[in-house]
Amino acid sequence: MKKLIYVLTVIAIIFYLVHIAREPPKQVDFKIDGQDLNITVNPIKPADEVLIPARFIFEPLGGELNWNGEKQITSISFEDKYIEFPIDSKEITVNNSKRKLADPIILQENRTYIPLEFAQEVLTAEARWNSATNTVVLDIPEKAFNRDFAEVKEKVQSYQKAREKSQDYTTDPKETAKEATNNKKNKQENSDPVKSEELIAHFIDVGQGDAIFIETPCDSHILVDAGQNWEGETVVTYLEELEINEIAKVVATHPHADHIGGLTDIYKNFEVDVTYDSGYEHDTQTYQEYYDLANKNSDFQIARTGDTLDLSCLEAEFIYPPEGKGEAEEVEVHDLNLILNINYGKQSILLTGDAEIPAEKEIIANHSELLPSDILKVGHHGSETSTSEDFLEIVDPEAAVIQVGEDNRYDHPHDEVLSRLEDNGAKIYRNDYHGNIVITIEDSNWEANVEPWN
Repeated sequence: MKKLIYVLTVIAIIFYLVHIAREPPKQVDFKIDGQDLNITVNPIKPADEVLIPARFIFEPLGGELNWNGEKQITSISFEDKYIEFPIDSKEITVNNSKRKLADPIILQENRTYIPLEFAQEVLTAEARWNSATNTVVLDIPEKAFNRDFAEVKEKVQSYQKAREKSQDYTTDPKETAKEATNNKKNKQENSDPVKSEELIAHFIDVGQGDAIFIETPCDSHILVDAGQNWEGETVVTYLEELEINEIAKVVATHPHADHIGGLTDIYKNFEVDVTYDSGYEHDTQTYQEYYDLANKNSDFQIARTGDTLDLSCLEAEFIYPPEGKGEAEEVEVHDLNLILNINYGKQSILLTGDAEIPAEKEIIANHSELLPSDILKVGHHGSETSTSEDFLEIVDPEAAVIQVGEDNRYDHPHDEVLSRLEDNGAKIYRNDYHGNIVITIEDSNWEANVEPWN
């Protein structure tokens, strides 16, 4: 009996391989131990192998993708594997060991396509072909993860909700850029006019760092920080999927690498009108690269309290640091951190960078009337050195967003800060828990794409 089952299984696999040798399946679905993940991708077959887009598989499952534009290499960190895919090459690297593929890795419409068979191997998945629908299901065993199904499913849902504002991840990869642009224009023309007046705040998941994109109804967009150097491509890809071509204002809150590192990729890929800098000159290669590109590719300005971003559809004002700060006394990098207050309709956002309690005290003493805000970007990734009780009492936010990396070595966010936020009644949103966080703001309302952390 066992021998018969084995023979039938082999025949089924051969039949599946013969079928996809003729034509690719229409779609590939993913499950974990038979439980649906609601991940579907559209494959292509440029040569012998069926290829699928790597990002739309591994990122929802909690993997991390990075792009090295100079070397043309996509890298994936997934569970215990680190894989490098050089574009147009058949040779890949898996945990420092070379591996040869039948067909080269390809880059199509800014997406890296990898062999379906290889993805199946990495995920230790069982492939099942449905002849009636011409689809393939990859069923991944739960033991392939260091998490249970509920955690993986939650990560997938958070990832998908964050993408809904930009582009349907099941879009046919053969759709041209021109068609995608026309589709977006048609949607805008036929949409509810109220929707076109929304301000959308994207708190992009860049791990242990900050990256906030403010998408405005007047198309004069704002980017506040862009994460570490290796996260720059993450931000670029995110903005490209929103079909952003130009950024009106870039704000570099302070020159630590987890805030300005990714900005080098921004200047290389987008037109930037103005850059606002804290004025703190940092002795690092990351800062020098950022500084050179910002000066070359934008109007570079040092911002101080009272300076505004001069946009027609909203009010945005720096409320820290004050003029003269750091000129007469020696200061640390966080002492000059830029704090930006954005007002749109009856709603306000307070973006604090890595501002710490001494800066909070200064603002309370001098400009406390500028602090009350509906949405607070929590200072310094939720460190106990920021977000004091006095500060929170005046800001009194309805929502608090913490830009923080999963399992970071600093143990951010600290329990003391979470307790303060909860005691203040704020709804808490965390990148390490939710992935990308998108908050849509109308005149007197705001709505997040995910449920608050509890």
